[in-house]
Parts: sequence; C-alpha cells; structure tokens
Amino acid sequence: MSLSELNEFLSVLSEWTPNFERVESRLLATVLSEAVRIAGWAHPDWRKLSKQLNSQKLNNYSTLE
Repeated sequence: MSLSELNEFLSVLSEWTPNFERVESRLLATVLSEAVRIAGWAHPDWRKLSKQLNSQKLNNYSTLE
C-alpha cells in the first residue's frame, strides 16, 4: 500500500466516527490507534505518531489510577 493510499484509508476511518461511537464510546480512538500502529510498520512518519499516541495513552491511564 502506498503512503497516499494509507493516508486516505486512515482519513476514511476517522470519517466513520459516528458509526464507531454507536458501537462503543471511544472505540474510534482504539481503532485509529491500532491502524496507525500497523501503518507504522511500513512508514516511519506513522511510526512516530503511533509512539506519541501510545505514550499519551499510557499517561492517561496513569492519571486514572
């Protein structure tokens, strides 16, 4: 998959927000996080974003405890 196709796919996922949120609150965040993580396997820019999202998620979990 080319970078432009991957960017388009991730953009479409984000447009599906209402559908994901109807299934489960904050499901879109989980789906996008996993999609970006997988995209990072092939593209370094997405890898950097995935690491940032993951560290932010860990920080959010630590404040909940």
